Amino acid sequence: MRKTVFILLAAFILVSPMVPQLLSAGQPVLRPWIMFSGVGTGVPKGVFTVTKANGTQVMLTPLEVLGQTSYPAIRHYMWPKRVFTKERLGVFAADFCAKLPSDSLLSFEGSVGARKGPIPLSHDDVCEAGAGDG
Repeated sequence: MRKTVFILLAAFILVSPMVPQLLSAGQPVLRPWIMFSGVGTGVPKGVFTVTKANGTQVMLTPLEVLGQTSYPAIRHYMWPKRVFTKERLGVFAADFCAKLPSDSLLSFEGSVGARKGPIPLSHDDVCEAGAGDG
């Protein structure tokens, strides 16, 4: 009897998350797999462009704007520089903007990660957005 109950419970745990995903329907008892579903949310993917006063442009990756070689190894949902709106790009690039000459302009073209997929995002004056909280 114990083995039967164990096998039935194990099968339920393994198979039940497939039902909502295969049938696009969920119930409180049948929850979909959500492991790692939030990884990458709020992380910009695209190109930051510095336009200097003389018209020259320098293209940078989001990590170059952060001045890092990788994103921090912390829980993704606790990272304070996550981006959800174009105003939050200013918070993301605040340290870079502080070092940028006042006659230069920082813009962004790309997308930001969201649970349902990437959301297109662009902003012409990222440093201006960082002036407030975002």
